[in-house]
Amino acid sequence: MLSNAAKFTKKGKITLQIDIEKKTKIRFDIIDTGIGMNEGQLNNVFEEFTQAESSTSKDYGGNGLGLPISKKMTEMMGGKMDVKSTEGKGTTFSITIPITVKGGEE
Repeated sequence: MLSNAAKFTKKGKITLQIDIEKKTKIRFDIIDTGIGMNEGQLNNVFEEFTQAESSTSKDYGGNGLGLPISKKMTEMMGGKMDVKSTEGKGTTFSITIPITVKGGEE
């Protein structure tokens, strides 16, 4: 996910934010100020072998499998992956996975 953010952010910033939600979930937010996506591109972002548009593969490389595999792995762990994006401003991918906290001090 971070390498994907780096690939599409030539200038700007990439932030990884990690939060524990109510001791039952861990949430990872990958926030970039890259090229972003429009609504049509967002609709297909988790489709296998699909790039945002035909020039994306040529300009940035990749085969369109990284995000679908990441989403599937997240779901296999009982989690969920969301995406928000604004074309020309950047993208935020959020991954939330259930966790169990055992023992330890608070």
